[in-house]
Amino acid sequence: MKREDLIQAICTMGSKDRNKKCPCGSGKKFKKCCQIGVDATRQMIKAERRIEREKMNRETAKETEDER
Repeated sequence: MKREDLIQAICTMGSKDRNKKCPCGSGKKFKKCCQIGVDATRQMIKAERRIEREKMNRETAKETEDER
């Protein structure tokens, strides 16, 4: 399996697929193999988005305060 195909397969697996074999070929269940990395990546993306929103909110509040 090509790397791109593997990444696509892993990214499209949902919670209903957790107990299926992992597409990476390890023989493990997805939930015990690559899902750990997928979940960590999703959490990191959420945290980055939250930090970016907070930064934008602070900048907006500062601009509003400067206009007064």
